[in-house]
Amino acid sequence: MLLAAAILVAAGVAAPYLSAEFIGDRVRQALEQSLNRKVEIEAARFSLFRGPGFSLLQAVIYDDPAAGPSPLPM
Repeated sequence: MLLAAAILVAAGVAAPYLSAEFIGDRVRQALEQSLNRKVEIEAARFSLFRGPGFSLLQAVIYDDPAAGPSPLPM
């Protein structure tokens, strides 16, 4: 049990440093398709302690061109 707990903690500490770029591009494309807006993502990282998943760093969702030229930073 102690070994399993140690492995889980080590994986949780290492997860934010692992790149998730292979899913970052898929997420960007899915967001662009569903929002009908241009989306830029600087990086994607794994997350284990805040729930299994990933985080997007510096995500920018551009506004409708008819509404104005400025993007909406997230």
